[in-house]
Amino acid sequence: MATSEKRGVAAVVGVGPGLGAALARRFARDYAVAMVARGEDKLRKLAAEIERDGGRTLAVPAPVPRARAIRAHVATRPAELGARGGVVH
Repeated sequence: MATSEKRGVAAVVGVGPGLGAALARRFARDYAVAMVARGEDKLRKLAAEIERDGGRTLAVPAPVPRARAIRAHVATRPAELGARGGVVH
């Protein structure tokens, strides 16, 4: 994770190559971003891109349709990134 002075955390659940990635990039300008998606390779590449640009991320590869898995991963966000700012699914 890159260090930053971002305030709050935005979680984007179901990050794909289109809208989800665009939202993660946009939120990363103002927030630390927790991203949840099935595609681990693409998720890690997006996290690396955001961090190169000075953002702070937590990439969580998880099967998005499983609500229990999402809740478990989202619960780790405060410890990793800070207080919750918002969730987009």
